[in-house]
Amino acid sequence: MRIATLSSGHPVDDERTTYKYALSLVSFGHDVTVIGRSPDNPFRPSHPRLVFDEIEPRSHGLLSRLEALRLLYQRGKKVRPDAAVCFGPDAVLIGLLLRHRFGSRVVFDVVECYDGLAEARLGRHLGRLGAFVMGLLLRLLARQSDWVNVVSPVTWQQYSRYRRDGRVSLIHNSSRIEWFPKSDGRVNGALVVLHEGTLDRSRGMLEMLEALAIVRQSTAVRMLLVGRIRQEDKALFEESVRRLDLAGNLDMPAWMPYERIGSVESTAHIGIIALQDSPNARGSLNNKLYNYIACGLPVIAPKGGATERMVEEYRCGCCVDTSSPHELAAEIIRLGSDGNLRAELGSNGRNAFERELSWHRMEEKLRVMCAALGLQDEDTEVSGTIDVRPVGAQVRGLPYH
Repeated sequence: MRIATLSSGHPVDDERTTYKYALSLVSFGHDVTVIGRSPDNPFRPSHPRLVFDEIEPRSHGLLSRLEALRLLYQRGKKVRPDAAVCFGPDAVLIGLLLRHRFGSRVVFDVVECYDGLAEARLGRHLGRLGAFVMGLLLRLLARQSDWVNVVSPVTWQQYSRYRRDGRVSLIHNSSRIEWFPKSDGRVNGALVVLHEGTLDRSRGMLEMLEALAIVRQSTAVRMLLVGRIRQEDKALFEESVRRLDLAGNLDMPAWMPYERIGSVESTAHIGIIALQDSPNARGSLNNKLYNYIACGLPVIAPKGGATERMVEEYRCGCCVDTSSPHELAAEIIRLGSDGNLRAELGSNGRNAFERELSWHRMEEKLRVMCAALGLQDEDTEVSGTIDVRPVGAQVRGLPYH
């Protein structure tokens, strides 16, 4: 059957939309068209049943998002999908239009706490009202969709209240286990602390740099930054590195395809999530958590919210006040000096990943969803193999994100 994934904000090489959903759906025998923003790099999977359709709005800001929705609908009409997997509330609106036109099933994939984002963006005075209005919209979209997938236990509870027919699945934003080898945990030289993904002030950029400067006073340490610095905070990052004299303690690999980052991350000893407190951070699970535990790394994570619950449930790390560089530094030093504790926490996380959290386990839930929605092809044999190769003219200079 024909399936389109729709996103007005994510690039077509996004981890969840492409490397997880799309690759799984083509392996089930479906023809998948990924519709989204043009990526910053030329690498993406290649498969006979996988098509990428890039949209490039010419406007900026809110107008860019509105233009993206118009383009999503235009491209979606060309696919005439049997199902539309919609990443975000605005994409669900397009999916519902496609259902009206073609009878497409609509899957709402909830990757953020959208009411929490609305609260944070509208500020102290209008935030609660914005969260309330967004909550009403989310309830409506969830009930109008044919299926809802969420990424954390917190959002699963929320959307299970919105609809009580059982068509809400918790699809962890986890990794493909074969791409993330387990770290041997041995420290030969400097202790390596890993941060993966986009880095900015909301993700604890300044707090981590301050903590690194503190740790360096007593411990040989390097920070491995697999990702990119958000453009708006790049000057602040560079100024902070100069002020703290940290250039010699940072490793920032060049951009690499998603399926290769595990081999780099498995050279680290500790994985860190330094998200600063916000409604969205409390309700969402950052996908770097799964990559860390897939590599068998002990995790340092924020107190409060969904991430702390996961870390405590699987006993795979420790949670601190991530607004405090001193607490972050103390935990890095504690884990760095205790190889047995690192090994225990790392093994707990890896075992949980193998047992129930890897993407292969999530694929089982996607199969259930497809069966319930009648998305089953008679031809389930997949012709061709999945390959990852450059498909554009050049790399645009941004690292993996």
